[in-house]
Amino acid sequence: MAAYAGERYYLFMRTICLALWIVLTVGCSAGGNHDNGVADKGQRIAGAAMGPHSGAAEGVSGQLVGQIIERLRAGTYTYLALDTGADEPAWVVVMGRNVADVGERIRVNTMATRKDFHSRKLDRRFERLIFASIAKN
Repeated sequence: MAAYAGERYYLFMRTICLALWIVLTVGCSAGGNHDNGVADKGQRIAGAAMGPHSGAAEGVSGQLVGQIIERLRAGTYTYLALDTGADEPAWVVVMGRNVADVGERIRVNTMATRKDFHSRKLDRRFERLIFASIAKN
C-alpha cells in the first residue's frame, strides 16, 4: 500500500510540474515581450483594444499643458491639437464631446502614446497621438 501511495504522489507531482511548465511557457511566449514600450497592464489592454493596425504603443505618463489650437470631434472622442511650446503641436485624444474650446489652455493627464495612429472616424493618420484625460484643477 505504501508503494502505491508513493506512486500516486509521484504521478501527482509530475502532473503539477508539467502543468506549471505549460502555463509558464505559454504565458511567457504570449506576454513575454516586455520591450514593447507599454508601461503597464492597463496600457497593454488599451493598446489591444485599439487594434493591431493602429500603430505602435509607447508608455507615457504625466501631465501635458497647452493651448488648444484645433479641435476635432469623432463620436465619443475629441481630438485636440495643443500648442505646448514645442515645434509641432501635440495631438491628444480624450473621451467626451464638450471638453474644451479652441483657445483654452488645458492640462491633461497622459496615459499612452500611439505612433502612426489612424482614426477611422476622421479618416486621418496622426504621426503621434497621446491618449489622455482632462485634468481637474
